[in-house]
Amino acid sequence: MPFCEKCGKEIKDGDRFCTRCGAQVVSDTFKNHNNCNSNDALQPVYNNSNYAYVSNPTDVNCQKLCIDLLIKKIKTEAVVWIIVASIQIIISIVYIRFGIKIHIGNTSDDIGSTLVISALIMIAIAIINYISAYKNFLHIKAIMSGCYDILEHYVPIRNMVFVLVYNLMFTGLVVAVGAIFGFLTRNFIIKNKVVFDYLKMQKL
Repeated sequence: MPFCEKCGKEIKDGDRFCTRCGAQVVSDTFKNHNNCNSNDALQPVYNNSNYAYVSNPTDVNCQKLCIDLLIKKIKTEAVVWIIVASIQIIISIVYIRFGIKIHIGNTSDDIGSTLVISALIMIAIAIINYISAYKNFLHIKAIMSGCYDILEHYVPIRNMVFVLVYNLMFTGLVVAVGAIFGFLTRNFIIKNKVVFDYLKMQKL
């Protein structure tokens, strides 16, 4: 088993930080990029094995860079979902108008009723998307206040797949844009998990 380079405590396999002093366990991945100075904080930093924005989670500049980029991604995702939901509302209004017009012209035709029902379902989905965007802004507020536990919300991929599926069923490819931004945010969080794990540990 390896030992902590700072305090000498034995480190278990898989541990990212020392349980005694909190120092990061330096792996081969980070040995080539073990510092993040003020110049690094102005631009993305890359390590050898993964695409990441930071190289040293204990450095304040790296932490700030990572948090700023995360907030920007979540904010962009929220704005995109607001746009998607607004498009869904507009499409729903068009469906309702055509549905009513068709139904009045031919009461025996089911197309008009189908359009209206589809529009109502789409409005419900749009409301859910507005709520999701609002939650994203709440997540930003939580992150800015130092609460990083909410990031666990982004890790399970099943939630994003479920959102993508029910949106695609009633809206089409227009929602793919919102889903892409969601997956990008999730990917960023996973690639920089070591930073957020360290920040959460510091809050304990």
